[in-house]
Amino acid sequence: MTGPGRSGVGRPIFPGVRSRTPWRAFDVVHLERGEAFEPVAAAGGSDEGFLVLRGCIEVGAAAEATRVEEVSVARRTGANHQACNCGDSQARFIFVRVDSGEADCGEAESVTVEAVVRDKLTWRPAIHGGAGRMATRHIWGSDDFTSAWTFLDHAVLAADSSVGYHYHDGLEECFVILSGGGYMTINGHTFEVGPGSVTLQGIGEGHGIYNPYDEELDFLRIAVGVPGVDFTTIDLDDDLAAWQPS
Repeated sequence: MTGPGRSGVGRPIFPGVRSRTPWRAFDVVHLERGEAFEPVAAAGGSDEGFLVLRGCIEVGAAAEATRVEEVSVARRTGANHQACNCGDSQARFIFVRVDSGEADCGEAESVTVEAVVRDKLTWRPAIHGGAGRMATRHIWGSDDFTSAWTFLDHAVLAADSSVGYHYHDGLEECFVILSGGGYMTINGHTFEVGPGSVTLQGIGEGHGIYNPYDEELDFLRIAVGVPGVDFTTIDLDDDLAAWQPS
């Protein structure tokens, strides 16, 4: 995520990219103290997410707003409500919207908040044929959403560990790097990522991530599917440990 852009206004992280799923917003927002962000009204029902990376915000109508502090994620459905910076310093968050295709369900039913913390992670062998070990937590799955938003996961890669090379049919996915660094590979192109990096893996695009450093690599995984289509995952039998940034 480069440059803050205009304060209080959502800036698309991947401008010009046309989603093949109902993923309608993936914006970075900066709010100064006391400033508010109000998303453009959705045409119908949707799921919205607020991934708070710095500071704290309140989500929802003023009288019933829910406080969300870094690093946390908030999920809500229903009518559009603003997010306000309720702290003493600048707040930064990623705003996500996925259309559900249903009629607007009216007033927001609830705002659910989960802290992104390592003590809730479970360690296991790395996935998709990756090297080493990783810790994961399935924060929200498809049953938590009214739309085709499929999951939001928290993951940590140990040193010299990787999520192996693989691709998805029927699924778009993003990684948001919280701390640490590594080598990301998408469609045969390898590049370095670090705190604040965001990657986009489209349908059918081979991808994976390797941590060559001593520090653990901490990141979020966000995925949205194609409505009515079961997504599949195909491993490509490469742990990516030998790949270097080009």
